[in-house]
Amino acid sequence: MNSTRTLDYMKKAVLILCSAIAISLITAPWLVYSYSLSLLDTLPSKPQHAIVTDSQLSQQWAAAEKFVAKNKVGKITPYWNYTWLFAAISNNVLSNKHIDPYTRISAMASEIAIHHMKATNVKTDSTFRWHMLHANLSIWLQRNWEAKEILVKYKNL
Repeated sequence: MNSTRTLDYMKKAVLILCSAIAISLITAPWLVYSYSLSLLDTLPSKPQHAIVTDSQLSQQWAAAEKFVAKNKVGKITPYWNYTWLFAAISNNVLSNKHIDPYTRISAMASEIAIHHMKATNVKTDSTFRWHMLHANLSIWLQRNWEAKEILVKYKNL
């Protein structure tokens, strides 16, 4: 009888622990995303005149963007940070060079993010936080701007 009660407590403890880990893994990227963006006084402003024809957009996007197709710009979430972390560990520890985490992050959004971070007040001296802000601001740009807005802003840097 006592061993049955102990087993029930252990099952509950394992269930609570697994639930806590799952909740942490689900919420951590969004919390880091929000915290990173809070390190900026202001977010980048969209270009005022984003007048680009579809053919110009396609041609210029293909010439300037190395990683992301223009129709996949908004298809990124803060969970991308897990992809990057997995690729970094896989490449550095396991010497697996076949995983490229940059297939979903826009090089142009990344440049806009860096330019904005240099031009505004970033509330951190930490290199780690600066890099997390860079990644998360790039994600924010892709989630909140259209491809033509990213292209026009990039061309005007």
